[in-house]
Amino acid sequence: MSEKLKQLVELRNELVHHFLSRFTLNSEASCQEAISYLSTAASTIKSNRDTLQSLLIAFEESKKRLLEFINSPVGESLYLYGIIPGEPVENWENTTIIQQLKFAEHSLAKNGWVQLNEAIYSIGQRWPDLSPKLYGCSSWREVIHCSQLFEVDKRLSPTGGVTWYRTRRT
Repeated sequence: MSEKLKQLVELRNELVHHFLSRFTLNSEASCQEAISYLSTAASTIKSNRDTLQSLLIAFEESKKRLLEFINSPVGESLYLYGIIPGEPVENWENTTIIQQLKFAEHSLAKNGWVQLNEAIYSIGQRWPDLSPKLYGCSSWREVIHCSQLFEVDKRLSPTGGVTWYRTRRT
């Protein structure tokens, strides 16, 4: 398409700047040559106009389909949570749940580690609908395990075992 547009610009420049010097129009033969040239130019312009029109129609159809997808439950899930429901998670790093675990780690960490329960509570305040089940996991610990992006440390406390996590060091 870019080549076709370049040709149209060249044709336009030829018509505007060189037409009269190319065709003297002082004889019937020169006028016939000019008419033939203009006829060929008109065909070229029409062909390119038709191509552009087809592209515009295709773009409009694509835009319509994209808006339909974005407004669908699948599109909304992809936008909000970074996943397509029912599909395996291929890129954990770009999912909302991982981004929120990292945000919680950044804001709640003590000595580089954050308590998973504190992170879950904090995330729940901002994202009440965010759940491991959306990602095919039964628990937040399973999300951390499946993503393979975090280290886990299970520590004893007076009330039992507490899970701590931090981003895996590379």
